[in-house]
Amino acid sequence: MDGVVQEYGVGQARVVAVRDASLRIERGEVVVLYGQSGAGKSSLLQIAGCLAEPTRGTVRVDGDDVIGIGAKRRADLRRRRVGYVFQEYNLLSVLTAQENVALPLELEGTRGARRRALAALEELGVDQLADRYPEEMSGGQRQRVAIARALIGPRRLVVADEPTGALDSASSRAVREALVARAREHGAGVLVGTHDQEWSALADRVLVMRDGVLGPVQGGVL
Repeated sequence: MDGVVQEYGVGQARVVAVRDASLRIERGEVVVLYGQSGAGKSSLLQIAGCLAEPTRGTVRVDGDDVIGIGAKRRADLRRRRVGYVFQEYNLLSVLTAQENVALPLELEGTRGARRRALAALEELGVDQLADRYPEEMSGGQRQRVAIARALIGPRRLVVADEPTGALDSASSRAVREALVARAREHGAGVLVGTHDQEWSALADRVLVMRDGVLGPVQGGVL
């Protein structure tokens, strides 16, 4: 992204959530983004993950401009190349864990989608939940299923918004390992917005947002 600005509201109600942010994530790179609540972190992640268009600026994935392409083409792009981990899980209540994870591949007509979904669940340590529906899982279990869904398929970019916020220490470690492995072993770029300090030791770069401004951590102080 280059020169990205995100504004909400008009007049006296106008809020600038992201101020002239530029960011490039290379293949195989893990970038961690810290920031207090209200700093603009989630707005930046949604733009990077092609969920929202900025007020101004340029956003590209694999060199393709994603501004102004329309909601349907953005949805196709996310399904094929961008995985997004939501704070609220966003699992479909009428599908089992395995069906939720397999859905992106099945929409593409990929053979063996259910088998690959089970393998993704196993990687996150929740394959025993394959036949359960979201309402039958704890919050931490739903989060790991949602992460398995974000990682399945040929994702070139994975964006995660507080992926370990609702997890215990063992589950958090499994999630960190799975996301880092996607970068190191599969060559995807990974952008993680978090408050979890354990991510710092795993990141290639650590950034921070303050009042909508994106920048490097100064002197080790977040």
